[in-house]
Amino acid sequence: VHGGFCERHHMRRPCTILAVICVCLVSLSVFRAARLSTRGIHPTLLERYVASLHTREWACPHGDPELARDGQSFIPITRVNDDYCDCDDGSDEPSTGACASGTFYCRNEGHKPQVISASKVNDHICDCCDGADEWRSPNLCANTCDEKGREAREAVFAALQAARAGNAQLKALVEQSESQLAVLRTELAGLEPLLHQATQDAADAKQVYDQTKARAEETQQAEAAKAEIAAAATGSAPATAPDPTQSPSDGGAGMTQSRRVAVTNSGAQDEVEVQHWMRMEGMDSDPTPEAAPVDVEDVNDDVQVVDEEAPPAISEEEQAKQLYDERKKSLDELTRKHRELTEKLEADYGPDHRLFALRSDCAKFTTPEYEYSVCPYRDVVQKEIRGGRSTVLGRWKGWAKDYTRMSFTGGERCWGGPDRECEVTVQCGMELTVRTVEEPNRCLYTATIAAPVFCDDTLVKRLEQEASSFSHRSQTGHAYGDEIEL
Repeated sequence: VHGGFCERHHMRRPCTILAVICVCLVSLSVFRAARLSTRGIHPTLLERYVASLHTREWACPHGDPELARDGQSFIPITRVNDDYCDCDDGSDEPSTGACASGTFYCRNEGHKPQVISASKVNDHICDCCDGADEWRSPNLCANTCDEKGREAREAVFAALQAARAGNAQLKALVEQSESQLAVLRTELAGLEPLLHQATQDAADAKQVYDQTKARAEETQQAEAAKAEIAAAATGSAPATAPDPTQSPSDGGAGMTQSRRVAVTNSGAQDEVEVQHWMRMEGMDSDPTPEAAPVDVEDVNDDVQVVDEEAPPAISEEEQAKQLYDERKKSLDELTRKHRELTEKLEADYGPDHRLFALRSDCAKFTTPEYEYSVCPYRDVVQKEIRGGRSTVLGRWKGWAKDYTRMSFTGGERCWGGPDRECEVTVQCGMELTVRTVEEPNRCLYTATIAAPVFCDDTLVKRLEQEASSFSHRSQTGHAYGDEIEL
């Protein structure tokens, strides 16, 4: 067609030149496609993008149904990174922010790589420390990866040193916890027969008390019935029980039973003292010869002063009740000890029972307004610095499955709101300390504590690997191998 056109218009040579230009443009397009940018592509996905360059098409897990084949949608490779989202997963735009579901990989050479949302690409905010996410504004972001990498390396090596020291303490704490738990198990085993016997003793005493009480009530009812019958027969009021404080021989004079008299070893009463008391009570109506003076020297030196008032008699019912009360008190005390020991032994202390070391400890954290106390296996309390009022932020509920968080629920109710709760995240540390306390939402608190029991072998190995990777980066100068040029 082009040849005929050229022949008719005598333009054979210009048309040849035009054809050459078209071929060059097509070749340039292919060449540019072969140099597909790897900016924002995760290293694990590079091979997939390289393979797509050979097939000249990109496979979307989900995309345009009209382009679907073998359960996938295919688009020309030229539509990758064209700032238009073709794939539902955003995989066709690894370098742009066209896809809301896409991600952008920051190499951050000299520091840690990171993955950010594609929506943060070219938003004029530096998210990658190397500034790769703002590639349309090359002068916007300074490369701070070396500085941040150095700070990160120092933090990792410091954390590794603390983790190793805490891990050494952990091993000792595990042995100590096992020893203490063994003591508690022995104590509980010894308490079992005592509790069984105390239960039986209390039951026996209760039975005796109930029987005695029933007999006393029956006797009282029978005496009351007799008194009513006698009163009805004589036409007088029923007789009342005699006053135990009155002496049966005092003739109504009111002489009490309490008498302090001098008694010799032979049991003879001192006549002088007796006469003196009788005069004081007005009982000396019959004149008697004046007693001869008694020489104190003649009185037996071995004289004792006793209280003539005898303790009131205790009824059989009262004796039975006292015995039952004593045995019930002993049973309650043994039951309390048994319950506490059982709760301690049945609680979740994690692998190797290492977390048992936290049971009896509390850690504090102070702010200008409050002092916080975090007590594992018990509660979290907030105390005002001024005024001293304490508020329970939560009571122990339990551990998360991976033992990285504690839950405290059922705290004091907020004014017009729910009960307070606190979620505590744990970290490795040389000693039990509270590092942070916050209230991100009303009545919902978060805290972070550190302790040696959280410096396990897994943490130490992870930090060792991270420290080793930092050393490798400092030698090669790259965070992840050499960049593959497409």
